[in-house]
Amino acid sequence: MTSLSDFIHPALADVPSYSFDFDVPIDHVRNANGIGYAKTARQQNWLNRKRNESKQALKAMGASIEWDGPPLERCISDVQVVNTTHQRFDPDNIQLTYKAILDGMVSKGVMEDDNSHILLGTMFREWAGHERTKGVYHMRVTLYDLSDAHDDDRP
Repeated sequence: MTSLSDFIHPALADVPSYSFDFDVPIDHVRNANGIGYAKTARQQNWLNRKRNESKQALKAMGASIEWDGPPLERCISDVQVVNTTHQRFDPDNIQLTYKAILDGMVSKGVMEDDNSHILLGTMFREWAGHERTKGVYHMRVTLYDLSDAHDDDRP
């Protein structure tokens, strides 16, 4: 079976890329499956506080990367994720976690913003061949720098 990445990665072979690895503890994972709502206002306040703490921790994780280059002006993101168990896994369920990490990377200066003019797209997939760790999602974010490609096509 051929995957989308089998077509995309050869096309990006000559494009500069930057990879960043993150180990996200399961208690900081933000996903659509785990949003939940509380029954009382007091429980909802507690839940909102926990969500905000997780978001801030993930943003700090993204801001902690080593980056000394200029901000990327155009890029594509490839997000590889290792599930904590051997169960079936939808890699795109990690989008909220990735978004918080990406916000930290933007504050670090990796790119000026993460809007659709700069970040042209994101591909989520399972990180094959990486060891699983119970309680930790391993995530690799690879940014393909398209800043110099197609300057005449910019909006």
